[in-house]
Amino acid sequence: MGGIFGETGIKGGTMNWLAGDEAASSFPYFCGWMASGYFVVGDIRDLGETIYQGDGTGTALNAVAFAPYVGDAEKTINTVRKIVSKYPDQAGELGIRYSREFLHLVPDPIKRAVWEQTLSARENAIIAKLFSEGRSGEEIRLMVISEKGLVKEYLERRIIAYNNVGDIANKFYASKKVAVLGKWIENSQLSYENVGRAKGANYYFTKATLPVDQRWPLNKDFLDLAGENGKIILCSDPADAISTPSTFRDEIQYLMSKGYQAGPEYSETINGVTYLFWDMVKV
Repeated sequence: MGGIFGETGIKGGTMNWLAGDEAASSFPYFCGWMASGYFVVGDIRDLGETIYQGDGTGTALNAVAFAPYVGDAEKTINTVRKIVSKYPDQAGELGIRYSREFLHLVPDPIKRAVWEQTLSARENAIIAKLFSEGRSGEEIRLMVISEKGLVKEYLERRIIAYNNVGDIANKFYASKKVAVLGKWIENSQLSYENVGRAKGANYYFTKATLPVDQRWPLNKDFLDLAGENGKIILCSDPADAISTPSTFRDEIQYLMSKGYQAGPEYSETINGVTYLFWDMVKV
């Protein structure tokens, strides 16, 4: 159907009344629309019907082979952009479907451009980071279409890598959606690690055997994971911390460089002990 109606069949088009939004926003429609630039009308009619009848992942796509798209990336990207602009609520679903059905057939720049049009800002930030780390588009595509989804797959891999560092004294748990930062206070229940335990939160703590030059890079990994996995809260006054050199100050400054700022003070009582907290909010 996409090969017949093309842009005229999507929402706002002159033939949308006939094509219908359900069909026009579907992956088979996209296949037919894309292929229509490369085949004669009769071929498109037959190919589009074959795809629409359920062969969108097999014979029809293999026949198209998407070879021409490699040389006409702009057509592919523009078509995706037009469909998503008309059906924004289905963008994520379309991005996963495109990733599963045809993005393995095109170069990485087209993969990335399609993801930019269809996936969320958070997912695209993860994709950008993965590319910067040297991951291939195909490896990223497999993460996008995984049963867990890109965000969870990415976080789980990072958490496993973090926890595999031998000198980590306590593991990071994805199930704990809060991470506590604060000052270390010897023999005090208000020391950040004790607050973290009381609250059932993640907190950064390493063994003394971890070399000094490795502690801050690992600390930054913890902060990144904490922000991606949930909420970061402070159990020590950030205003006081800024004036005194400490790891806690370094953590606050790092988070501020990432766009976070401390929210207002509030109190919470846990097991009979009242604590003061400040949420770190990304703005």
